Amino acid sequence: MSGGFRQCIQDIGSAISFEGVICKKLSRSDLEACAALKKSAYSKLLQKQKIRDMLERCTTTYGIEAVQTTRENDPISRLEATLRDIEAELEANVVEYIELVGHVQNAISQLTNPNEREVLNMKYIQGLKWDEIASIMHYNPRWCRELRDRGLRNLG
Repeated sequence: MSGGFRQCIQDIGSAISFEGVICKKLSRSDLEACAALKKSAYSKLLQKQKIRDMLERCTTTYGIEAVQTTRENDPISRLEATLRDIEAELEANVVEYIELVGHVQNAISQLTNPNEREVLNMKYIQGLKWDEIASIMHYNPRWCRELRDRGLRNLG
């Protein structure tokens, strides 16, 4: 499930064309917001799956009639309401993430140094850790952070 969501986000980001988009100045907070939104959406997705699993276990083990009560606040109704809230938040996060990723990808694509582009993409779009980026690029993590800093300066 988690791999499917990650792939979906990557596919959406890759499928959107940002040619002709006027790019405002990109800041480090934009990049960090992009990574935070991705983490938040992933966390909500996991929470959503846990609630669905819980609902399924309760209803299959005891039957829907046994777990639902006539009270307004029965546990199943509360879980279903929580699930609806999470789904709404998740949808809002994904929409905001897609918009922000478009802005970030457009700005990154305008960098002339391919190493700076790659580091910023891996760090803020793919959400990789410094050790992972360094391993992929065959550089020291400190040098990767330096490339990030140079890329951010060149974006400004």
